[in-house]
Amino acid sequence: MLTPLPPPPPSSSCSLGQFEPYEVVRESFGGDWGALPTASECYRFLLRQVEQSGEGGLLGRTSVMIAPGYQFQCCDLLITNFHAPSTTLMLLVSAFAGEGDLGRRRVLHAYKRAVHRPHRFPSTQPRLSSFDASPPSPPPPLP
Repeated sequence: MLTPLPPPPPSSSCSLGQFEPYEVVRESFGGDWGALPTASECYRFLLRQVEQSGEGGLLGRTSVMIAPGYQFQCCDLLITNFHAPSTTLMLLVSAFAGEGDLGRRRVLHAYKRAVHRPHRFPSTQPRLSSFDASPPSPPPPLP
């Protein structure tokens, strides 16, 4: 059972630091990850918070970094742009694509596809691409 949060600030914003989830588990659950609520319970809790705030939405930010090895639990599709290929965005994309050579080939294949597609934004003209998390099929071999 989740403990109710204090009322949100007037802007209905919240934040989550990179190591906060681990600190909460250690401090509140004695390090027992099995005692945590399920993803579904967390989602319902957030929906209740939004309903109680009366603002119709919840704005938040996080500094959590998702990198290769992260196991996605509730995401089937990632839509992103490749405007910053040397940043943590590529860590997120790589984590979603899967580990090892297959994941690397999927990322490179998607990047190559995105570069040749007309989906561009006026400011920096990044390319848009999506990744489907359904069972991966190997992309074509790299040249």
